[in-house]
Amino acid sequence: MLKSVLRQTIIDQQKILDFQQQYVPRDIALESILQSEEIVVLSGIRRCGKSTILTRLSKIVDSEFLYINFDDIRFSDFSQENFQHIYEIIGELFGSDAPVILLLDEIQNIPGWERWLNNLHTFKIKTIVTGSNASVLSSELSTYLTGRHKTIRIHPLSFREYLRHYSIAVANPEFISSTQKGEIIRYLRKYLEEGGFPAVIRSGDISLSEQYLTDIIYRDIVSRFGIREIKELKDLTVYLISNAGRMISYKTLAEITGL
Repeated sequence: MLKSVLRQTIIDQQKILDFQQQYVPRDIALESILQSEEIVVLSGIRRCGKSTILTRLSKIVDSEFLYINFDDIRFSDFSQENFQHIYEIIGELFGSDAPVILLLDEIQNIPGWERWLNNLHTFKIKTIVTGSNASVLSSELSTYLTGRHKTIRIHPLSFREYLRHYSIAVANPEFISSTQKGEIIRYLRKYLEEGGFPAVIRSGDISLSEQYLTDIIYRDIVSRFGIREIKELKDLTVYLISNAGRMISYKTLAEITGL
């Protein structure tokens, strides 16, 4: 990837943070993320709101920051040499001595990212990253970043956060009126139907959840583990989701998958 293209891509991406997307305050201590001296890894399922949290962090940070989304198609020919180019671009944009926080989205798309994060930490560059698939699990990160990272698991909206989206606050669950209790039960039914993915809630389009499931199966599981029995994997996944909380035997799973 040419340095000039990389630089322009990074500059273009800063404009993404200017778009004011509807945001539901999460039960996540954003200030503590910024205060951590370790590499902060925001890990979680696709579309659960990790990138939005990065955006919120950019609004409250009191120093210079640089946002890079590695899911951009222009990073398809990113090479190891480009890591050095990013250092140079930081100097060109902010100066060599200015403290800069790096906000790195979908970092797992870049080979060698773990060692690069290690270098950033060595040079005292504050780094916050997001990742969706198994490559950002703590057990694997420990191989490269022992004692240098802090993983924060991000989930779809909890029911409390879901209610907050609809401006419903429950200060004390023990002292609510019958009317409010009925309203909360109504939203609970709705929450159980559409789940806590932010985009699904905003749009009301439950079919998005099916697309998320497909993306997770193909992009995070099949491609990573080289699974060939894709149909069987999808059947197994749907069965497990549909039977959450129930006792399941290996025999039943074998019958479902035909394996």
